[in-house]
Amino acid sequence: MFASLSYEARILQKMRALDVTADFLSALAQIPPYRLSQAWRSIKALTPLDGEKFLDLLTRMEELAASVAPTPVSVKNPEVIRGILASRRSK
Repeated sequence: MFASLSYEARILQKMRALDVTADFLSALAQIPPYRLSQAWRSIKALTPLDGEKFLDLLTRMEELAASVAPTPVSVKNPEVIRGILASRRSK
């Protein structure tokens, strides 16, 4: 039960819902992609700082997707998405 509350489980759930890859999310967060891989393989858990950063970005991406629905949001270029999220945050 508690495993489903872990950063790793919640991140994976949101990634699947948004159809986001680990590489894309890592580039967006500017955190090395091996950190997610280590966490998912139970080699090294995410730090609370990294876990919250990933979850915050994914939540903001969910909000972005909901705000433009039914138009899909392309998650191919993390630099573009980072800029969009930054501009939405400054409003």
